[in-house]
Amino acid sequence: MEHHMRRAFLHFLDRSKHSADVYLVILETVERKLRACYEWPDELPRMEIPEFLNMMLLDGCFLLELHRTTIDKDTTGYTDDDPVFGPNRAEFFSDNKTEDLLLSENQIPLLVLQTLLDPLRERSHAAEAHKVAYELYWSDKCTSTNIKGMHPLHVYQMTTPGCHFPVVEEGLRNPEPYHKKVPSATALHDARVKFQVSPCDANLKISFDDGVLKLPYAVITPSEVCIR
Repeated sequence: MEHHMRRAFLHFLDRSKHSADVYLVILETVERKLRACYEWPDELPRMEIPEFLNMMLLDGCFLLELHRTTIDKDTTGYTDDDPVFGPNRAEFFSDNKTEDLLLSENQIPLLVLQTLLDPLRERSHAAEAHKVAYELYWSDKCTSTNIKGMHPLHVYQMTTPGCHFPVVEEGLRNPEPYHKKVPSATALHDARVKFQVSPCDANLKISFDDGVLKLPYAVITPSEVCIR
């Protein structure tokens, strides 16, 4: 995949009016904000600034090229049988694209996309960055201008039918009450909780009342790890 990301980067630059240095310089001005979006394990060495910025640049260019070729159907510069960006892209990649984009390790701040869309900051591209994230997941044109997420997965969660997240108060020191972990199915069963299939079609419409947990019917596949 690293090879495909570098190809996307070169194609992005080929269409751009700016050099790679221009993008790296402007990304460096928001480097602290970008780092603040990640939790870095204490046992791992801190990534140096040039390496971090290059990673952001490659990841961002890949998503923008993926959007251009899959949603806008503009495959200019790619061969018809290109496995990732071509019009006849590999079936395996097409089928697994969304699952890969949902993985937490594949998330990047939408601030990266905003910066790449307008490195000179001539106007705000926040809405367009959210639009890109939405359309990559849903493979459909986004008509809403009110989607405001922190990263692509956040946008997906906000636009999933029946998926509602509590708003955490700004400045709250301990957000734990807002994000309590759900016990495992085994633990719930041992606690004599009964399970029923919810009649609602919404993906995440879940209710609990009088010891009965109602959930919508779901097919469990190897990709289910993406929605945990």
